[in-house]
Amino acid sequence: MQDCLLEHDVLDLSMQHGFCLRRLSATAALAVCMGLSLSAQGQVLTPSVETVVLSGDQIPGESSGVGFSSFVFTLPSLNDLGQVSFNVSPSGGDENSPGGVFRSELSGELVTVVQTGAQAPSEGDEFTLGDFFGSTINNAGQTSFSAGVVGPDPVDSDDFLTTLSEGSGAGLGRIVSGGVSLQGDTVANRGRAAFNDAGQSALSVIFAASSTDEAIFIGDPSSLSQVVRTGDQAPSTNATFFEIDSPVLNESGQVAFTGELQGAGVSAANNEGVYRGGVGTLIQVAREGDQAPGAGAGVVFGDFAFGTVGLNNANQVAFGAELVGAGVTDANNSGVFSEGSGGLDLVVREGDQAPDQDSGLVFSSFNNVVINRAGDTAFNAVLTGTGNRTGIYAEDSGTLTQVALSGELAPGATDDVVFSRFGGLVFNAMGQVAFNAFLSGPGVSFTARNNGAIYATTLDGELIEVVRTGELFDVNDDPLVEDLRLITALNFVNRTGNDDGESSGFNDQGQVAFALTFDDNTSGIFISDVNNLVAVPEPGSLALLTASGLGLLGRRRKSAE
Repeated sequence: MQDCLLEHDVLDLSMQHGFCLRRLSATAALAVCMGLSLSAQGQVLTPSVETVVLSGDQIPGESSGVGFSSFVFTLPSLNDLGQVSFNVSPSGGDENSPGGVFRSELSGELVTVVQTGAQAPSEGDEFTLGDFFGSTINNAGQTSFSAGVVGPDPVDSDDFLTTLSEGSGAGLGRIVSGGVSLQGDTVANRGRAAFNDAGQSALSVIFAASSTDEAIFIGDPSSLSQVVRTGDQAPSTNATFFEIDSPVLNESGQVAFTGELQGAGVSAANNEGVYRGGVGTLIQVAREGDQAPGAGAGVVFGDFAFGTVGLNNANQVAFGAELVGAGVTDANNSGVFSEGSGGLDLVVREGDQAPDQDSGLVFSSFNNVVINRAGDTAFNAVLTGTGNRTGIYAEDSGTLTQVALSGELAPGATDDVVFSRFGGLVFNAMGQVAFNAFLSGPGVSFTARNNGAIYATTLDGELIEVVRTGELFDVNDDPLVEDLRLITALNFVNRTGNDDGESSGFNDQGQVAFALTFDDNTSGIFISDVNNLVAVPEPGSLALLTASGLGLLGRRRKSAE
C-alpha cells in the first residue's frame, strides 16, 4: 500500500483523475491515496459543493468579531459566473448583527453592497435603509433589490419601500420608491423588479391618484422610460389597458406581461391579452377570444390569469391559458403555449396523455410556465386519471419529457421514499431543470425535518439529488477536514427560465445556489455544481474502507436516518 499523500498531493492527483476533490470527504480522498477507483462499484456520484459563507463569518467591512447572524430566510441569487448575492435582515436589532446586501466577487471574496442604516439613495439626509428584500445579481455582477426606508421618526415597520440597483454602473442608485414623481404623478406602490445583464430594471408601479392607474417602466437609476400605462391604446385593437401585471425582462430590453382591457367592443370574453415589446414597440402576442393555435377550429383563448408569462432572449414568449369554444369541457380547457418553435403554438393541453407513463394519466392543469434560451418550455403540472399526481415537465428540442412525478422514487433516497409534491423550477439554457421537492415515505415527515430536498438534471438528463434536509452536510471546503452538520431547512430561488430578468438559484453552467439551516442553529450559503459530479463511497463501501485500515472518516453528505 502506498503512503497517504499530503493534501496538496491529493489535489494534484485529482487533476490526473479528471475530477475536483475540493469537497470530497477525507474518506474519499484517502481512497484515492490507496489507489482505489472512484468510479468503481460502491461509489455514488454527487455534485461538488463549495461554501460561500457561514453564520458567524466576519461581515466584510465591519470591525473584527462582527459576524453574520443567520441565513434562515435568505434566498441567494446566482449568476453564470458563479457569483452570488443575498440579503440578510438585522438580528433582533442587534447592532453586532447588521443587515445588508452582499455579493461574492469573481475571486470568491465577499463584499458588502449596502448595510442597514446607510443613507437611502436619492432620499433626504434623514432617510436611511432598513430591511432588504429580493436580491438579484446579473452576469455583470451588479445587484438589484428592494429595501425599506426609515424616516426621521422610525416606527416598527419601514416607512416606505424603494427599489435599488447598481445597473447604471455608477454605484447604488434608486429606481423608484413610494412618494416619488414619475411622469408628473406620485407613485404609491411598485411591484417586483426584473433585472437584466445590461443593468436595466423593469417593474410596474401604481400611482397615488387611483389604484387602477398603473404603468410599466424600464431603465436604470440614471434614467427611466415608460413602456405602457393604463389608458394607453393596446396593440392591434382600439381598446385601452385597464390593468397591467408585473413584467419580465430580457437582455434586449423587451418586456412581456399580461394585461386587462377596456373600451368599445370589450367584454368578459376578450378583455385579457399577452403583450411583448419595448418602449414604442409593444405588440400583442395573444388575446382572449382569439383562435388558440393547435387546439382545433373554434377553440379560443380564455383567461391568462393563472400563469406568469415567460420570456427569453430571442423575444419568444411562453404562457398558460384557459380555453373555451367548440368541444371544450372541464377535462380539456387549459394549455401551455409558446413561441419557441418560431411562431405561437400549443405545447401541451389539458387531457393530453402524460409522457413516459402508462395510458390513463393525463394533464389536468399547469403552472409556473417558463421558457429557456433554446426556446424550450418547462412547467409544473397536476395530473389525473390513475390517481391524482403532480409533476415537472420540460421540452427537449421540442419534445415534452417528464422530469419528476409524485409517487415515484426520489433519486438518492432510501427505498420507498418518493416525491410528494414540488415547488417551482428553474430551466437553464442547457435544458437542465432544478427544483425543490417534498418527500414522503417511511420515517419521512416535516416534523422529522427530512422531507425537503433540491434536485437537478445533469447534462445527459439524469435527475440527481443536490441536497436534502435530514442529511449530514460537510460545510468545510478542506477535503481532509470534515465539519458535518445536520440539515433542518433549505432555501432555493426557483421560478425562472434564466432569460427573463428574474432571480435564479440555478445558472446556465449547472451550478445551484442555496441556503441551509442546521440543527445547531447555524446556517450558510453554498454552491453545488451538478455538472461536476464527484464520487463518494456508499455506506457499504465505507465499511470496506474501514476493514482496509482507513477508518470511518465520513463523507460530504450522508443519511442521518
